Amino acid sequence: LLYDTPPAPESLFDRSGGIRVYRLADFDAYPWNQDVADALAELLDTRADLSVYMSPEAEAPLPFLPIVPAGQVIRARAQYLDGAGFSGISYVTIYRHDLAPFLANEPIFTFQGLTDDGQFYISAVFPLVTTVFPQAVPPTYDPVAFSETFETYVADSVAELNDSADDDFTPPLSALEEVILSLSIRSR
Repeated sequence: LLYDTPPAPESLFDRSGGIRVYRLADFDAYPWNQDVADALAELLDTRADLSVYMSPEAEAPLPFLPIVPAGQVIRARAQYLDGAGFSGISYVTIYRHDLAPFLANEPIFTFQGLTDDGQFYISAVFPLVTTVFPQAVPPTYDPVAFSETFETYVADSVAELNDSADDDFTPPLSALEEVILSLSIRSR
């Protein structure tokens, strides 16, 4: 975990970032984690078109560990990344329980990958701040009216995230991709 001051935060969302490496053999006792790993392996094997997952109508979320007890509402800027000894996908996501406007500090950059030897699952998660969304919910927010157009709002939000510049994010997405591509994972 990357964090600014001790003690280390316990929450996935209360830190500067984190990279977890899971041994796939340990997933035997956690079938839901194995399902995520299998979905990622299939994407990597087929190199499926990731734009399908960025639609609000997508039937399944993109693979993400650790399991988050909320809905993966946004999936944007999805792409394949190949490093030294591993491959995976990176994307920007937002997890939510409610139907409210997205805020500047809600997006997450993630990389979800597998080592070439099939022994490890890599999960990197970095909170983002973006200029694409407002800092606070607008005072004119009407929950009923908003819920009626939520699917269009999600589609428009994904389009804005996909069209935004690298410096519309803090930290810049290119810097986070460099962190991922600098990883070196060796089996014992």
